[in-house]
Amino acid sequence: MSANAFSPTTKSDIPNPPSADKTGDGGESNDIKTAATVLSAAKSYLECPVCYETLVSPIYQCQNGHIICNNCIERLVQCGECRVPLAGARIRNVALENICKSVDVKCPNKGEGCVVMTTVEKLKAHLEICGYHPINFCCKFLGWKDCHVSVNDSSVLSHLEAVHPVKKLNNPIFRLWLNVWGFPLSEDEVHFDPLIIHSLDTPVLLRSMVSMDGHISFTCFMLKNSATDDLKNYRVTYRIESQTQDASLEWSGYVQSYRRFKKMNNINSFRISVESLKEYCEFYQANVFLQPRTKIGIKVAIWKAAGPAPALHEDIYEEVDLFGQSCPHDPDLSSTVVFETVTCDGCRRKPIRNIRYKCLQCPDYDLCSRCMELRVHAHHVFARIQDLRQNEFFSQLSSSRLVMADMSALRLS
Repeated sequence: MSANAFSPTTKSDIPNPPSADKTGDGGESNDIKTAATVLSAAKSYLECPVCYETLVSPIYQCQNGHIICNNCIERLVQCGECRVPLAGARIRNVALENICKSVDVKCPNKGEGCVVMTTVEKLKAHLEICGYHPINFCCKFLGWKDCHVSVNDSSVLSHLEAVHPVKKLNNPIFRLWLNVWGFPLSEDEVHFDPLIIHSLDTPVLLRSMVSMDGHISFTCFMLKNSATDDLKNYRVTYRIESQTQDASLEWSGYVQSYRRFKKMNNINSFRISVESLKEYCEFYQANVFLQPRTKIGIKVAIWKAAGPAPALHEDIYEEVDLFGQSCPHDPDLSSTVVFETVTCDGCRRKPIRNIRYKCLQCPDYDLCSRCMELRVHAHHVFARIQDLRQNEFFSQLSSSRLVMADMSALRLS
């Protein structure tokens, strides 16, 4: 055997590893560089290869070790990289989860302007309050189930005012009138048109709704991301009085953040059963063809907690009528038919959008889709008008009927 074929290695030939207890600058610097290299390499694995979102615990993997996030594993039947089936027990990657706990990452909304750096472990909590993070507020909380537009602090106000039927107010003290006649007919939640108050430092949205269990609730939301301490600087008071003003109900609480609607409870909402409000209601007749119905008046005041509370027993208020229940609307205004001059005689909404229902037995009576579903004026026959061409035809037909009626009256005279 040649001497060069095999040469045993002696202990003296093996280089000594760096001493663990070395305290010099060079050893400490090498340790820091090594840790930085490991964390830098780990960051390249912190995105789900399927949806490209930052990985948060729990993190899973397929049988071949490919990473899958918690959201994707719920909807996938096979690995996105090697196509191995994902059926059976789920495999956690605990090692990567532990690494993620100490790795700092940028907020996914950095492109929108967020400059926050946080650990992966705290990223989920940050996204819940990040003002740049888009959320589907209108669909999940305001009752517009057909609106799938996500909004953030910079777009929520412009979206609401441009797309949805919201009312605006510049006075933080006002009386809110709501018609309550349709509640027993509803098989779903009834959302009234939101009211936006602009007179405070930050716009505030007032939501009024009736739940399926027969309770009406009022909640105020600040239309920006705010810390809990900032929200406690604003107070809201609701007051309901009987017709004779012998009895009254009053409730006070805090304004909430619109970004935290998933965690909302009834603590900061004025909630009361509709049945218990009967003696506080007043009668009105919106149209000569309608039976008298009931409406309820709620005095509302929103103010800064540092200042004095307003006196709601005084009768100096701006009046706001919310007679119409919110209906789903198409967020694309270009595809929405708007009947500009037509008012719904059931809920007093103007204009009627998308579909107009015209009574064929009354001289001038129209309904929106929501009131038609509630079977308002159900004893008469209606025409369904869904475009402006049909609307023009019925307008001409109504004019012809009026002319004929006038001619008949002249003949009789």
